[in-house]
Amino acid sequence: MTNPTLIHLSRNGQQFGPYTLVQVNHYLEDGSVLPPDYAWAEGSDGWVPVTQFSGVNATAPSPAEATPLPSP
Repeated sequence: MTNPTLIHLSRNGQQFGPYTLVQVNHYLEDGSVLPPDYAWAEGSDGWVPVTQFSGVNATAPSPAEATPLPSP
């Protein structure tokens, strides 16, 4: 998937965002976003795990408990 300009995130049926790629990577690093969280960006085919987007840090740690997603 190409680098998106803005990414929308979804967890447990709730949607959040949009966020920039830099913000998404930061939130992955601090545990606010988890690798299995779903993401969508304009031009994408649908909701996919956030780590399928080009430029997203797929090696981010996955904490035992997810923290709430931040407001944009």
